[in-house]
Amino acid sequence: MILLYALACTATPTPNPTTAPTISDVALSVDPNVSTMLWVTWSQDLPSDEAWLQYDVDGVSHRGPNVATAAGAHRAALVGVPADTAIPVALEECVVSAGDEGSCRGWNLGTITTGSLPADLVTPSLSIAGPDGTAPWSWLLTSVDVGPQDFHGPFYTVILDNLGRVVWYRQTSGLRVTLFPRVARNGSELLIDASTNFVVGDPGLSRVTLNEAKDEESNAAPIGFSYSEAEDGSIYFDEDVTDTQYYLDRLSPDGTLTRLWDCYAWVAAWNTDPYGCGTNDVQYDEAHHSVLWSDYETSTVAELDAGTGALLRYFGETPGGYAIAPSDVRLKLQHSPVWTPTGNILLTTHDPNDDTAQVIREFSLDATAQTATQVWSYQNTGGYYGQEEGDVTRYDNGDTLIGYGVAGEIQHIDANGTVLAELNWHRKLTGHMTEIDDLSPLIGNPQGDE
Repeated sequence: MILLYALACTATPTPNPTTAPTISDVALSVDPNVSTMLWVTWSQDLPSDEAWLQYDVDGVSHRGPNVATAAGAHRAALVGVPADTAIPVALEECVVSAGDEGSCRGWNLGTITTGSLPADLVTPSLSIAGPDGTAPWSWLLTSVDVGPQDFHGPFYTVILDNLGRVVWYRQTSGLRVTLFPRVARNGSELLIDASTNFVVGDPGLSRVTLNEAKDEESNAAPIGFSYSEAEDGSIYFDEDVTDTQYYLDRLSPDGTLTRLWDCYAWVAAWNTDPYGCGTNDVQYDEAHHSVLWSDYETSTVAELDAGTGALLRYFGETPGGYAIAPSDVRLKLQHSPVWTPTGNILLTTHDPNDDTAQVIREFSLDATAQTATQVWSYQNTGGYYGQEEGDVTRYDNGDTLIGYGVAGEIQHIDANGTVLAELNWHRKLTGHMTEIDDLSPLIGNPQGDE
């Protein structure tokens, strides 16, 4: 039975049976591929100007994205709910009539329980949280390697809620590596990489909506390890042809592949190691129209012009670059160099005096003096150490999000270094992290139509 109830709009309108739709053929179901995603189907006899799903999680009401709906059959995805949880679902619709507040109706569609997560999907625990028991993010996008050996999969791309629970997931096919899941520049889909630096297979990059209406993989960008997307949709990535052939490439939206920079031709003058150009991150930045190339073998960060590939500057262990100050600071096996909102470079490094410690460092670059001066650093007191990998992001309010790679720890700290949230992933390798305010734009077509 469908229960009808009145809605509170700007004013409380009286439902007008001649304008407000009625619904039928309601069905709730769990997605067969993503057990935390629900599908709602219904039919309505009249169009509406606004319609949305209303649902409860842990007693908290959530509203889905607004969609105008025509008369006929409809199908919509409901995302952002944890596994093995009973979810009450309602449908709310309004018709805005000229000269009044419109007519709104709501229907309780019933309660449906989400499915269980895949057996091999190891989940984290939220070991530190705020006074209300939650993390400071609404949603957190990242990836995790659930296999017995780091960098050899299987990998899952996951979205977590502010309690650290998995609310969406996608397994990378084969044993390919996914370390850089990102929100695409268009804001309406995810970019999910599948690297084969460590395993056999073909590299790929997929564009994915949460409701699975779009899941398209392209092999046009032979991604070696990392990639980054520009505002026009171009993909910048490292191409590892052989052990002595490392390039920065750009794949334009029209499919044009351009080789911009030959790393080994530059590094070979100082480093004869055939792996001397091993990179662990390629970060495009719109404001600088440049790419930060992180070369972990030489402990050096280079900035390259995004248009021409010209080497603009570099700092680290490679001779001839910006001098680092203070003199006792080093970039030992750094990861994830990114620009901060204030124009500095933030990254995670190993401690040169302690092979079991990790330090997050922020540098101010002075082009005139050609110096990179450390202006801030942070070292956790919990002893977390990512011997490999790591990720860091600075927010406008001064907070910093830190991932400790193979240590399986994620921290969100404030400007004073106070830990606001900490996730423990039980020593499972985690990838790039993005905090997301709203999942609605990523769902895909609101009706779920192909």
